[in-house]
Amino acid sequence: MLLSAGRVDEAIDALKVATKLDPLSTRIADNFALGLFCAGRLTEALAAYEQALVVQPGSLQALWQKAAVLHRLGRQDEASAILRGIPVAEWPSLSTQATAVVSGGLLVEAVALLPRLDRRIQDLANFLGALGRTEEALAALNPETVESTAFQEWLFYPVFDPMRSDPRFAKFLATLGMTEAHARAQAWRAAHPPEKPASR
Repeated sequence: MLLSAGRVDEAIDALKVATKLDPLSTRIADNFALGLFCAGRLTEALAAYEQALVVQPGSLQALWQKAAVLHRLGRQDEASAILRGIPVAEWPSLSTQATAVVSGGLLVEAVALLPRLDRRIQDLANFLGALGRTEEALAALNPETVESTAFQEWLFYPVFDPMRSDPRFAKFLATLGMTEAHARAQAWRAAHPPEKPASR
């Protein structure tokens, strides 16, 4: 809730406490890593996802989100190896698989999945934005298909950065009651630039 309100430092502090209180919770471990990712602290997020995989080896969510962090760090070969190592039968849904491959930088595979996706899925705007199809992504922003668990995406995911100054994005956030949260998150992000990928 704190993260979805744009209160990043408080969110991460709360997640740190949670990991100490219940170090064996895979949900807490994943959420802690997600908070670090949203804060642009990519190296720490990677370490947190690796810790989540110690708690629950083979966790599909931790694996594909680790691949997404590796992609953001410029370590595409490692990200690709993780995603291509997950059997198709293990994905719980086509939507999850599509989100994972596009987040992990497998754009050819992502484009191949696009015709099979339900155009009303929650992650469609994220998916299209990651493919660089900004106009289509903006058109796909639909308050009726958004779940509360996705709120931190609109505030922090880099894929939406090219859309943040567009009035349509602002209108979409307003329909979700997120105008103040977005302003708070943007102010925080301006004061805390995300970690840059190391030169390789």
